[in-house]
Amino acid sequence: SVRTFGTLTTTDFAKGRIGIEHEGNSLQIDTDLLSHDVGFKRGSLYMFIGEIVVQQGCVLLRARIARNVDGMDLDLFATALKLRRKFEDRLAKSVHEDAVMVD
Repeated sequence: SVRTFGTLTTTDFAKGRIGIEHEGNSLQIDTDLLSHDVGFKRGSLYMFIGEIVVQQGCVLLRARIARNVDGMDLDLFATALKLRRKFEDRLAKSVHEDAVMVD
């Protein structure tokens, strides 16, 4: 699974596609698996969780979950994510070192 964030820029509900942008990058989202009551609004910030697929030479995120996250501090989220990954790396190294010592 992939989680991504982006501001809604384009909609094509007839094709089940929307477009998002974040930090100069854009991505097409396949919305076929989503409930129709998401209420997408251009200019709003959304989080999507799904799988990356390639259809007709186009990379898409086939979203299973969509959530409006207007007001979310993405800089703070990125900082928290970096700290979590750093902690998990240290924890994994500690567990590995403990396992080596037991052998």
